[in-house]
Amino acid sequence: MAGFGDLSPAQTTRVALDLLGRVHGAPVSRADQVTSRYVADTGQIVRDARAGRVTVDTATFAAIGGALPRGGAPLGGLELEQSNPRGAVVALSLDGRALADSERFVVRSVSQAVNSHMDISPPGPLNNPRNMTIVGAEGSRPVLTGGRTQAGAWRLRRGGQVLVTVDQVDGSLELLREPDGWLVWTDTFGVSVDVPGSEAAWAVAADGTERPLTRSASGWVYPAGAVLMRAR
Repeated sequence: MAGFGDLSPAQTTRVALDLLGRVHGAPVSRADQVTSRYVADTGQIVRDARAGRVTVDTATFAAIGGALPRGGAPLGGLELEQSNPRGAVVALSLDGRALADSERFVVRSVSQAVNSHMDISPPGPLNNPRNMTIVGAEGSRPVLTGGRTQAGAWRLRRGGQVLVTVDQVDGSLELLREPDGWLVWTDTFGVSVDVPGSEAAWAVAADGTERPLTRSASGWVYPAGAVLMRAR
């Protein structure tokens, strides 16, 4: 009987996946090598190599990393609509309840991040190999995330209801949901944050002082110099 040593690397992978599925009941088989989609034994972690994406989906924690899906994407019991082509988004319940009905949870969204004066050459005829991005110069701080204003570019829903909309594409963003409102942080000043039903918002400075914000047509504008925005 032939052993693994008599098989090619591709055959070894196919046989190993089949054995893992049959012996341990894992949701894997040689078909995964064709689809390039690999699922953990619990079904909660999925690596889709063709899509360039990794997802984690549990009741209290969810994450998407890599090539982000356009339009609506499930995020645990939440749903995210965003316009970033790539990045990572995580959601974590802070009260032990499922994200679908948690009263206290945090969502963090990050996109591109490059050093200042970083020299990057995309794949092309001048690169070898052609499927690699070449970094010619590492650059230095500060890190640039490219955040900019774009109407309705980032929207979080739950049960079909819009929880919050941020007019921001790229950049970094963090939102903390509390029973009585939201705390918002972004590295992109001047973007509008719309929290349906909120009646007041305050900009929080580094020394902890707060000043009230005036609502615009598109929501509360995150002002320069703020370290947080609080909406209730």
